[in-house]
Amino acid sequence: MKFDVFFISSYELNALENWNNLKNIHDQSKRIHGLPSIFEAYAKAAELSETDFFFTVDGDNYVSGDFSFKEVENLDEYADFVHVWRAQNSVNKLVYGFGGVKLWPRKIFFNQSNSNFSKYVDITLSLANGKYYIQKNLASTTVFNTSAFNAWKSAFRESVKLTSSIINKPDKMSQERLNTWLSVGSKEPFGDWCIEGAKCGNQFGQNYFDDKEKLLLIHDLDFLKNLFELESKKKITHES
Repeated sequence: MKFDVFFISSYELNALENWNNLKNIHDQSKRIHGLPSIFEAYAKAAELSETDFFFTVDGDNYVSGDFSFKEVENLDEYADFVHVWRAQNSVNKLVYGFGGVKLWPRKIFFNQSNSNFSKYVDITLSLANGKYYIQKNLASTTVFNTSAFNAWKSAFRESVKLTSSIINKPDKMSQERLNTWLSVGSKEPFGDWCIEGAKCGNQFGQNYFDDKEKLLLIHDLDFLKNLFELESKKKITHES
């Protein structure tokens, strides 16, 4: 099977390293860089794709050398599903779909009901609309802890999603993942900022779990930068 592969990057400090690694694995990969949002980047990939399905690899994702973009388990049976490969978190070592390689059915980006997908708190889950297939093998490592802000931002966003989901629909696995985000990995590079971001995201998710407009702020880079600056000042004041 042959599918287009798109590398989606913007401000990730390790994007070039991860892009070169991907090109060594799949030399026909295409790069989409610098669009204002992940939504626009995925939509652009769907627009440019010449195959009915296409892969996306996020800018902070380092794909394993033995991963194959040609072998997709149960694709015929789950042809309408978004397929997600597991990735290892570079800070707390959790292994699940966070930041992982994805295979998208191109058609879901052109459904009338999905035309404004910037309204979604979690684009993958929302566009999948319940049709979400987890591939069993580990495909990559999500290396998001390249700066204090990037570590904080990624943890904040993921913890908001986990927290608001847990409140709306109790989920033991999500709670266990959230607990790990909140407590594990402080010794890793910028790991303390990852935990701080998770704590902040947990509180934000608890405060605004029923306010979708607020939850959508996790996609607003200016909002995240401003909130990070406020939290940084609090952290510095506390430590001094």
